[in-house]
Amino acid sequence: MDMVARSQVANTLAGQIEEFAEPGAVLNGSIHSKNRNFLGQVRDCLEGIDEELKRNLSFRVSLLEDIGHYAILGQGKRFRPLLFVLSARLCGYQGDDVFRLSTIFEYIHASSLIHDDVLDHAELRRKKASVNRVWGNRTAVLSGDFFFSKALSIAIGSNNLKFLDALIEAGTRMVQGQILELLHTYDWELKFHRFLKFFEPGQPIFSRSRCKSQVVGM
Repeated sequence: MDMVARSQVANTLAGQIEEFAEPGAVLNGSIHSKNRNFLGQVRDCLEGIDEELKRNLSFRVSLLEDIGHYAILGQGKRFRPLLFVLSARLCGYQGDDVFRLSTIFEYIHASSLIHDDVLDHAELRRKKASVNRVWGNRTAVLSGDFFFSKALSIAIGSNNLKFLDALIEAGTRMVQGQILELLHTYDWELKFHRFLKFFEPGQPIFSRSRCKSQVVGM
């Protein structure tokens, strides 16, 4: 399969998985029955991802471990690392580090959610108190920064500059999207087509990044 074909199939895979990742769904029983067959097929991937997340959540500062267990090992679909693992298999990647590398996207996702809750003054996340409500805004911001740094640390261990480039590009565009959103807070005259522009630099690019990391040579 050539590079273009791989990219097309990877993007199709991203769209198919997104159909199973309904808002608010978690893996501990609330997934609708129509999705359970799919989850059964990827159960080994989900277990490998969770094991690697648990292994990586050992830090010198105990407070960061507490926040990590609370925000990362709590309820979650593991959609982002799962997409990475399935993309790796699709592209024939057989490396033993696939689950470790997949946690990069869960760390980045957790970091962005923690920061989002601070910006939005949110008090709930996944039906429980948000990190900023439990530990305060300053601790939440710093822990979000830490988890993003942790993701980059794991990525650097891959020794793959193309992979790093894809991640950094996605992260940069995500932050640009957040800034655009802040600039237009309470802008009631904002047109819908301009509103959609906020999402072009943002998180959807991470789905392409997860797949692209396989296409560029992981």
